[in-house]
Amino acid sequence: MPCKSPSGGQLGMWCWDRGRWLRVLLSLFLLTLVSSDDFTGGCNSEPCWELYQTANSYYQADVPGIESQTARKCTVLRTYRSCLVQLDSVLCAGTLSYRGAMRVLRSEFNVNNCSADGPVYPEGPEPVKTDTATPCSFKKKSLYSYCTLFGDPHLITFSGQQMTCKLEGAWPLIDNEFLTVQVTNSPQSASSRAATVTQKVTVVIKGRGGGKLGNFCGSKEAVFYSAETGSLPSTFADGMREYGAYNSIQVKTTQPGEQVEIYIKYIDSTVVIRQIASRYLSVGIRIPELVLNGTREGSDFLRQLCLDSCPVSERVDLSKLLLDISQGTPRQRSSYAAAQASCRDKAVTDFFFDSCVFDVLMTGESSFVSMAHSAYDDVRKFSSRQPRWTNRTNIVSYTEPSVAARSRTDRSGVTSSAAYSNTSLVRTLLFVYVMYVSYH
Repeated sequence: MPCKSPSGGQLGMWCWDRGRWLRVLLSLFLLTLVSSDDFTGGCNSEPCWELYQTANSYYQADVPGIESQTARKCTVLRTYRSCLVQLDSVLCAGTLSYRGAMRVLRSEFNVNNCSADGPVYPEGPEPVKTDTATPCSFKKKSLYSYCTLFGDPHLITFSGQQMTCKLEGAWPLIDNEFLTVQVTNSPQSASSRAATVTQKVTVVIKGRGGGKLGNFCGSKEAVFYSAETGSLPSTFADGMREYGAYNSIQVKTTQPGEQVEIYIKYIDSTVVIRQIASRYLSVGIRIPELVLNGTREGSDFLRQLCLDSCPVSERVDLSKLLLDISQGTPRQRSSYAAAQASCRDKAVTDFFFDSCVFDVLMTGESSFVSMAHSAYDDVRKFSSRQPRWTNRTNIVSYTEPSVAARSRTDRSGVTSSAAYSNTSLVRTLLFVYVMYVSYH
């Protein structure tokens, strides 16, 4: 029998019995604790939320092969779920945020009739393949970060920031307890300093002393590799190709004279070095975020380009420079149009298109088109933090950082917007769920 107010109207929710009120109040109390570190239990689901945001942005546009809106939504939901299930089950299973997100996903899967099997965001993180029978394998589950420096030179950091720099001299890309990767940049020609290119890459894999796995699996002494203009060796500096227990440090030549890969098994990290026209080098680094998160420990706190980006004083406003050229002399406009055509033919887009056009204009060499294309393919293949792809093949003025950079946690310790978004979403969805159960 519904309760009646003095005026005769029904009181609705105010007429709930005491037990129902206690359940709602207890649930609300627990929800206020979701964002507390004590209740996250060390479970970091922020990268999965960032991946969800990136996938959602990607699939808002028309994607070949996925025509219906429901199919796109299911792909986004499936991407988020596939990332969450790769997290440490021991750390995450008991946390409210993780359980709440999985509960909401199950509900959304049912509402949209989504299958657990099917396509996911193609650039999403791949699970680490663990082989318990093989010692020295990296057995933790982790998302992967990717950094690359290519062309004149253009940088994409581990957090997804994109920029063009006028760097000369030696600069470290990364320097942690396991490895150091450093580039040396010089003017493209003695007669002009308009273009600066990478002409040397140095990789140092540190000797035993860093990390438990490094102590057992790594080389007793540091291992060195160096590539320079006109020389892309297929071996380490001393002529060896493998080091450490179970060959846990390897250098492989995938394309003689054009590409080598250095693989460190115990941290599942890869350094890719490319050379074009036997003159110019590019480098890419793929590393688990679990390893990357400890990069600052024990380092000299020197600027590391892949983590800290280029100094502001060394950055180039790429879009403004290109737009100025497009409005220059007839000869400049002709060169500009030809460079755009060459880069469109290679199907590079967005920041990579701008970089390609810039490099061809500054150097006059079409070989930089291939370098931009390789960097474009590598980012799509290796990075868990994809840029916001728009498939743009024209020059526009842009000032905002990439979506991945905006949502990345600042390494100074300031909580990122993604962390707040993740917590807020879970709290909101859990609240809606609790109220729904209470009313039914």
